[in-house]
Amino acid sequence: MYREPWTGKVTRYNQSGQLTQTIQNDNTGRGLYREPNYITENNNGDVVVSDGESAVVVTERGGRHRFSYTGPPSGSGLWPHGICTDALSHILVCDDCTETVQMIDRDGQFLSHLLIRPSGIFSPWGLSYDINTHRLWVGSRDNKTVVIYRYITRQDALTDLNPATADVMESLSEIPTTGTEKPQQGNQCLLKLMSPPELLPSLTLTGVDRCYHISCVTSDRVWVSDNGNKLMLTDTTGVPLHRVEDSWSGLYGSHTVNSESELIYRDEDYNINKLSKDMKTTTTFIERTDSTWRPLTSIRIRTMAMWNLY
Repeated sequence: MYREPWTGKVTRYNQSGQLTQTIQNDNTGRGLYREPNYITENNNGDVVVSDGESAVVVTERGGRHRFSYTGPPSGSGLWPHGICTDALSHILVCDDCTETVQMIDRDGQFLSHLLIRPSGIFSPWGLSYDINTHRLWVGSRDNKTVVIYRYITRQDALTDLNPATADVMESLSEIPTTGTEKPQQGNQCLLKLMSPPELLPSLTLTGVDRCYHISCVTSDRVWVSDNGNKLMLTDTTGVPLHRVEDSWSGLYGSHTVNSESELIYRDEDYNINKLSKDMKTTTTFIERTDSTWRPLTSIRIRTMAMWNLY
């Protein structure tokens, strides 16, 4: 949400649409956000916001400011857009300054340019990570292309006992930290980074002009929006399966999918709506009641909480 003069805040709602938390200032009273564009939540509960004023702003779950990432050591700066986190708690962000997808760790340390001008995309803008398949969906600002990469692989922790191969994909080049998740009880797989990322078949969409935001529904179905208020469901063929007629997307990440596979999106009146899984019923989830603030960007649901950017 934002209002003029430019200032932003993050609000948290429960599944009933009740406001439970607001994050707006740091411990000195200074505003954390200017133009929040996209939002996600990391595995440790950190709230990760892509702020159009050249930073990725990260707060802990309780709202305390942890760090702001302003670009790689090269000094190129940062113009952040689409953002997501992965199973290893990396933060991935599209940067318009370098036209790359950058990877940083959960504490804000730059790790790598994961993708440099991804295949078929001049300027990466939209990002979505599929936790089930470990696929990364990347949307283009300049055309209707969505490319899919796999950069995390699963290995059997019980059978991969060869010391010569056990760590072969432990980290990407340029990454000084390990990229391995230890298997938890009942989980006999290791997750490891691949080098280089594997390019999977891409798709060219019909029904949108660009790919500014992507929300994964299943391993082969995603919601995609452009800057012309077009929001549609598609599969790996790129053809529209369903359209939302009253959405308002602009340049930002204005939709998400909850654990029930329901679409949560912003409409033309700045209300937050919910579209049922069968796409037959639309209800108002959060009604805009304060005309001095308006939802600007994306929403993200994890378990029983929703973060809304203003």
